[in-house]
Amino acid sequence: MKFAAQPNAGNGIGKIMKSKIAAGAGAVAIAVASLPGTAFAVDPVRESYLSLYGGLAIPQETDIDYDDGTISATGTLEFDNGFRVGAAAGYNWAGPRFEIEVGYNSFEASKLKDVSINGSALTGSATGAIDFSLLTVFGNVLYEIATDSPFTPYVGVGLGVGFLEASPEGAARTVFGTGGDDTIFAYQGIVGGKMQLSEGTSAFVDYRYLGTSEAKMGDFSGSISTHNINAGFMFSFSPTSSR
Repeated sequence: MKFAAQPNAGNGIGKIMKSKIAAGAGAVAIAVASLPGTAFAVDPVRESYLSLYGGLAIPQETDIDYDDGTISATGTLEFDNGFRVGAAAGYNWAGPRFEIEVGYNSFEASKLKDVSINGSALTGSATGAIDFSLLTVFGNVLYEIATDSPFTPYVGVGLGVGFLEASPEGAARTVFGTGGDDTIFAYQGIVGGKMQLSEGTSAFVDYRYLGTSEAKMGDFSGSISTHNINAGFMFSFSPTSSR
């Protein structure tokens, strides 16, 4: 008895199954890509923006000089932590960006140590409160490092002007009088990162070192430097792709 060769039905079924699987995978990929919130535009863009932030200010101890014409003294002020708030408006050229920033620091000096009066060193330290406020206006130049992801690190520097005011309270008035204010040069270094939350909105965290030239406030003088850790939001307007 002879048997006629039959067509291989398994091969035909396999081809049909493979084509159906490929079509299904393509449909799933298209559906996932089209879901809202599953992807962000990560191409660098040119855009104007506004940012708002707040954070912790950590002032560094500073050397001060006092001279009222009769008494000449030097010492070192120690500070308690304070806060910083601010806002900036700028433009991003798909990497480099420039902004004008207005910020406000508030903190308090609570201890004076290493005191020398008319050349004679005093032992111990003096306590008292001096309230400091620092309003700054900066022109900042920053650079964003493209990562092809929603997260973008950045670095920058800023130069500007500071308006510093010192207000001694209680016993500190006997040493520093009524205090005073001065307009001074200010500068800062910036390093941080932002995370895109949605089109036109990002959250950011950064560190800023802020320093000033010497200020003369009443009969005493000194400079200010602070470490600032900030968090805030950036709102972008009229973005245009750079590609």
